[in-house]
Amino acid sequence: YLVDIGNGNMMRVQFDYDSSNIYVEYYDSQYNVTGVRQLAPELPIYGGFYSGSDAYYIVTGQKNEEESDTVECYRITKYDKNWNRIGSAGLYDCNTFLPFRAGCVRMTEADGYLFVRTSHQMYLSSDGLRHQANVTIQFDENKLVITDSYTDVMNSKYGYVSHSFNQFIKTEGNHLVAVDHGDAYPRSIVLTEYQTDFTNGQFISNMNYWKNPCKSTDLFEFTGEIGDNATGASVGGFEVTDSAYLVAANSINQEDTSDDRSRHDYRNVCIVGKSKRDGHTFVNWLTNLEGDLSATTPYLVKINDNKYLVMWSYQKRSVGAIDYTYIDADGSQISPVYTMNGMLSDCEPVYINDTVVWYTSDSDGNVTFYGVDSNGNALGSLNGLIYDGDNWVYYRNDNPDYGYTGLAANEYGWWDVSNGTIDFDYTGL
Repeated sequence: YLVDIGNGNMMRVQFDYDSSNIYVEYYDSQYNVTGVRQLAPELPIYGGFYSGSDAYYIVTGQKNEEESDTVECYRITKYDKNWNRIGSAGLYDCNTFLPFRAGCVRMTEADGYLFVRTSHQMYLSSDGLRHQANVTIQFDENKLVITDSYTDVMNSKYGYVSHSFNQFIKTEGNHLVAVDHGDAYPRSIVLTEYQTDFTNGQFISNMNYWKNPCKSTDLFEFTGEIGDNATGASVGGFEVTDSAYLVAANSINQEDTSDDRSRHDYRNVCIVGKSKRDGHTFVNWLTNLEGDLSATTPYLVKINDNKYLVMWSYQKRSVGAIDYTYIDADGSQISPVYTMNGMLSDCEPVYINDTVVWYTSDSDGNVTFYGVDSNGNALGSLNGLIYDGDNWVYYRNDNPDYGYTGLAANEYGWWDVSNGTIDFDYTGL
């Protein structure tokens, strides 16, 4: 994780599975390390981290092999911004055999409450199996108590999704909004709009099911059998805009019903969503790949209320290529697709100091930062007209475009390699 801590400084948080420690590093605006510390997770299984408005939160869990209602399956621990422990609350008796199973941990906060959306493998059912589903928890940040949760088996009217392989959560006014990647009930990328006012401490428990259930919308349906884990798709981002609910995803051609399609077919990037104006759902494809190229899970990063960055890489392209483009609040593409050198990682890119920033790390602990500014320029990349020794070639983020024939005035500065000067007034080839 990366966190903006003000004045151009950042904090990096990463869990290391080899040492089972949480590492924290601080950086100045020039990406120099200014401080380091580490923490041990309080329960054996690490879940996730969240930077709140005035505190940090870490969620951990533990396996409940005996299916005992007295086992603390989830723990939310609160720290101040200097990492001093403030307190914690645990969730028991929650139909959980294994927390975080086949899912993730995402959090958000509003009105003094922290909301956790994650997953679990449940108690043994009557069919002899332990099924998987999503989990939602509400935590009072001041009283340090869990005020509500939902871990039972039910249906989408309660926000329940099974199996749920990815979980996203936001707030809109005094209501929760969530997205899950389901393979059975439902078999889709599903949007859940909770109708209950969570400001009284309960997002679901005081819901009148018959009068005011959750609104469930299939944004993108998957073909295949109910419960088939292979859906041929993945989800990488969720944003609530003034006019729509937007989800960044990739998918195979869902109309192709050939055998083993999810393993061999290429995936394209799309924005799926629901309009707030009239409730219609839509799919806007950003790529049209085939053959050897297949897009990875895309990220979706908010720049402002009407500009969002979508980023992805490729499973079968040479290492080090990232494509990206911009969309508006309606999910419509508003820029070309740009390419830069670099890699994506499990670090969700964040918008800091007019730049979308993320990092990669290797097994030796080496950290590499990447960034794209709000105008689409990759940090540290070549942009403009570069002389290659024989010809002047137009470069965009380190990539030559030999077919480019003209530029807008003052769009870029040009590097004249013959004398090392920069001519900002160059207007064409």
